[in-house]
Amino acid sequence: MIPLIVPPVPNKIRSHPLFWKTDKDVYNALLHADIVVIIGWSMPLTDQYLRDTIMRALSNREEQIKKLIVCDYKQESGADLLARFESIFRPREIKSWLDGFDREFVDFLKEEL
Repeated sequence: MIPLIVPPVPNKIRSHPLFWKTDKDVYNALLHADIVVIIGWSMPLTDQYLRDTIMRALSNREEQIKKLIVCDYKQESGADLLARFESIFRPREIKSWLDGFDREFVDFLKEEL
């Protein structure tokens, strides 16, 4: 295993081949997914590259994502967090779980999927 750390800075160094494969996998999954689950990512401004990748994949879809589920801690207003995701993903439905990844979230996710 190789530790790959991407710090929250605007100019990310992501030269390892695993990042290339991961980016392609994310892009391809977003092209076909009906439901997207985000766990522990608050979509900070420093992640512009990933935002652009998501927007590019979504603009090449034939249908809108049906449901987006966001799981994060209550580090900020839930409305602000969801607004960022809604502006990029533009799903038909968006749900949030702002208590972090726990057993209750897993149960919630089972019900939503």
